Order: sequence, then C-alpha cells, then structure tokens
Amino acid sequence: MLGLASDTLWRLARSDQDGGGAYGLFWRQGLRWLADRGDAGSGVRVRWDRARYRPGETAIATVRVDAPGRPRVVGSLDGPGGRRELPAVSLPGEAGALRVDVPFGARGDYAVRIVCEREDGGSASYERTFAVAPQLPEGARLARDDAGLKALAEAHGGIAVGEERLDDLDAWLATVCRPRATGAARSLVFSSPWWLIALIAALVGDWTLRRSRNLL
Repeated sequence: MLGLASDTLWRLARSDQDGGGAYGLFWRQGLRWLADRGDAGSGVRVRWDRARYRPGETAIATVRVDAPGRPRVVGSLDGPGGRRELPAVSLPGEAGALRVDVPFGARGDYAVRIVCEREDGGSASYERTFAVAPQLPEGARLARDDAGLKALAEAHGGIAVGEERLDDLDAWLATVCRPRATGAARSLVFSSPWWLIALIAALVGDWTLRRSRNLL
C-alpha cells in the first residue's frame, strides 16, 4: 500500500509531459516498490525478512531473478568465520522465487553475495554487507563498580558483596538481626514533678529542724 498526500504533483506533471522526467520517475519507482519491497541489483531482486540481525540469528532472503529460462542462482557469505556457500532453494507458494538462508554466527561484518548465471552465459549479481551486533547499546552492559558499591554501602552502615561472597552477607545479616540490649540514663528529679516536690520538702524540713535547734 502506498499513501501520498500532496498538492504539487500537478506541477511535476505539467513539466513532464512526455513522462521522462521527475513525475514519470516517481510513479515508476513507486510501482516497482509496491511490486517487490526489496533491494535491487543488476537483474537480481532480494527481500529480507528483517532489517537488522543479532549474533546467532539466521536471515531469510527471498530472491527473484529477472532473466528468461532457468538461471542458476548461487550465494556466498564472507564473515568472521571465513567463506561459505549458501544454497538457493525454491520457495513454496511464490512462483519464481528462491529462498536463501544466511546464518550469522558471531558478531562482525558479513558480506552477502548472490550471483545469477543465465543460460546465455551472462550473469547478474547482488551484494550487501550486514553489521551483525547486539541491538542493545554498549552502555547497557556496564561492568559492576564494586568499589563504588562498597563505599556507598559502608557510608550507610551496610556492606556490599558479590554473588561469590554470599556467606559474608549471611554472617552480617545474622549480626544485624541479633537482639541488642540498650541502656539509657534518665534523671529521677526531672522525670516526674513529684521528685521535685519531694526534694523541696526535704530541704524545707531540714531548714526547719536546724532553725528549731538554733543550728543556723
């Protein structure tokens, strides 16, 4: 499906009366794209099942050849593991289409080449290079900062341990969770007003006793 919204196509059509300019080129390329959404080489059209691939995945290429008769199609793959041949097999359900499986084993750049050998001795080829890599950015797999985690944990009274030191974490948790007895010093005089009244009464009684015996 092709959707187009424009109010200037009539300008192109007026300047392209014979169909050999931009207006005719636009519609020819649009119809060609609708007929086969693939990459076009010199006589070889290839449609890939996806735009990007990760290490370990297999790409599926649908190949169509613009040549009469029964041309011979061969493929090859050059990558980190060396060069290997790629067989082309008939694709069920699509007349005249061939399927080529391209395995990407490891990370790296892979050059795919598909060659069509015609019955008259001529040939047509298609080439494309894939940069196979994980789709996540490099920063998504940062190394663990053990020193930073340790400093942060110790600043708040904790510890930081890795998966290989879980026994240290168990011992620390057992120490932290152990019940602790705490003591607090409290003033008996100021903890309750009755202690202050008793103190004043004792002072007044002592003063009265000393006064009565002329000790003052």
